Amino acid sequence: MTQSVQTVKFADLSSVASISWGGAFLEWLDFYTYAVYATVVASVFFPSMIQLLLYLLLLLHWQ
Repeated sequence: MTQSVQTVKFADLSSVASISWGGAFLEWLDFYTYAVYATVVASVFFPSMIQLLLYLLLLLHWQ
C-alpha cells in the first residue's frame, strides 16, 4: 500500500486555525458569562444561602 504526502499551504492552515480559535473563544465566553450571571441570579433568588450552595443549585438546575 502506498501512502501519498500532501502539502498544505500556510494560508489554508491559518484560516482553519483562526476559525478553531474563534470557536473555542466563544465557548469560553459562554461559560464565563454563565458563571458571572449565575452569581447575580443566585443572589436575587436565594439571598440567605451560602455562595457555594448557590453555585451547586444553579449548576444542577442548568443540566
